[in-house]
Amino acid sequence: LMQTQKPYDEKAGVRMVAIVLKGLPGSGKSTLATEISRRLRLPLIDKDVIRDVLDDPLPDAGRLAYDIWLQLIDRQLRQGLSVVCDS
Repeated sequence: LMQTQKPYDEKAGVRMVAIVLKGLPGSGKSTLATEISRRLRLPLIDKDVIRDVLDDPLPDAGRLAYDIWLQLIDRQLRQGLSVVCDS
């Protein structure tokens, strides 16, 4: 997601947000992301799920998963949806 992009629904006067959780493995970010997503009723985009699908056949699955993750976040924001993002 480019920092210069500011997803905004001018008609509704609402700014979309991406709540992004990042941290060390085992720090609880997935648990927290799931709970935030559930409580706020927002879609959850988990980079690890994408990476798991790509992992075996691709040598650079981690980078590709990250690129896909960013594109999905961008698409959700452009469609007027806030999103929870677990990296």
